[in-house]
Amino acid sequence: MGPEVDVSLEQDNRWKRSSTDTTQSLPWELLHLIFQYAVAPSFLMIPDRCRHSAWSLNISTLRRLIIVCHDWYEAGIELLYVDVAVYWIEQLSSLLWTLQNRPDLAFKLLSIHIVCHVPPDHVEAFDLALKSFASICPNLTQLSAQFVHVHPSRYSRILPAFSGIPLTHLAIHSDDARSSTDLVYLFSESLISLALYARDALPTSSWTTRVDYSAGQSGQLRFPRLQYFQHDLEGYQLQFICFNWEFPALAYLACLKRRWNHSYLALADNLEFIRTHGRNISTLFLGYSIKDAHEYRVVEMIETLSGMTQLRHLIMPSFDDLSIPQIQCLDLFSSDNILPPISDLDSRFPNLKSYRLLDSSLFSLPWIYTMFPPTGQRYEFRYPGISIRADECSLRGTSSSERSLVRGEDLLFTSDSDSESDWVPSSDDDTGSDDDTQSSDHDTSGSDSEIDCEISEDEFDEYEFTSSIPPYL
Repeated sequence: MGPEVDVSLEQDNRWKRSSTDTTQSLPWELLHLIFQYAVAPSFLMIPDRCRHSAWSLNISTLRRLIIVCHDWYEAGIELLYVDVAVYWIEQLSSLLWTLQNRPDLAFKLLSIHIVCHVPPDHVEAFDLALKSFASICPNLTQLSAQFVHVHPSRYSRILPAFSGIPLTHLAIHSDDARSSTDLVYLFSESLISLALYARDALPTSSWTTRVDYSAGQSGQLRFPRLQYFQHDLEGYQLQFICFNWEFPALAYLACLKRRWNHSYLALADNLEFIRTHGRNISTLFLGYSIKDAHEYRVVEMIETLSGMTQLRHLIMPSFDDLSIPQIQCLDLFSSDNILPPISDLDSRFPNLKSYRLLDSSLFSLPWIYTMFPPTGQRYEFRYPGISIRADECSLRGTSSSERSLVRGEDLLFTSDSDSESDWVPSSDDDTGSDDDTQSSDHDTSGSDSEIDCEISEDEFDEYEFTSSIPPYL
């Protein structure tokens, strides 16, 4: 039995080696395409540091692929540099060194996500790095900025650095009006997508000092190309935008609901914005329902939505007594994830073609309901940390992220790394820290197991983070 087993194992190993050699010798173009399909597209992920997030798991998967051999490395390395996330100031030097020495990677960089603390003694280095990114990355068109526990003047550092770049996508997490509006003014002519988030429950008063409610101030700033606008703003912040900005091409609007807002006041401000800028809007996400309105606001809400002549796709937590004839697609999201029947459906929505339930856990992904429009088809996408399932009446799934896995105060940690080595977006499977042994459940596996994709609530308190490497985790 012994010799026969040895012969069988030898034949099996020889077959595996020959199979691997054949795979490694695939053309570059085919390998590159395979790697693209092996990881999730960027719109299904939020760039964050949590190692159990979809972003981290997909980066880890791609890294395991490209270290197989030199050919695989060359075919897949540029995919790690299409979307870059910066989480601490020390990361910038090694990232910049890599891009300067690999112009081909700098050419591929499309978006940069900045979430970092900038200490006073690092301001100069931060300025230099931003200017360098703007000069060596010709295709950089997307910017997301959120400075952690820092004076909002740090946003002004972006102004001279990126002034020559025609940004098309901009997301700002700030409660300071001047820093936010200065950035928006700079890129208003080129922006296609804009997201504004008020980070804290009590924003600074600088928004209110710049608000002018007179109609004469309308049209101070024009966004000729802007099609997508998503906001999470206080009422007085939204009023400033409503009376001072113009959106002639706005087609997609998302009004997120802040849990600490007075719902009826916030709803009134959003309805005012819709009446002012909603003439061309075809898709509306409204995080408020009739239940959030006082009785005298119910009629106002119905009249406002009914007056949106181009509106075809409406996403809300409930539809109650709404009757909007022009609607063709209704998407409902609710905490109990049950799709209730609509009474008098034919009379209230005579042109309705689709009525489906949306999984509320997907709303951390901007515009997910437009990326997966209601088609009535059945399909499923599964990637590490991501599961999207659709059928005739629902769009369900998860995409794990910091927002759903950890609390905000758990996200602040510092780096010990100031290496000038070739910067590769890293995951916890590359570090020499103690996290290696603790994360072996998904690092040592060559395939994407259920452990990678499913994170249970019982594990929330067990999450740990890697702080010894640049965290494209």
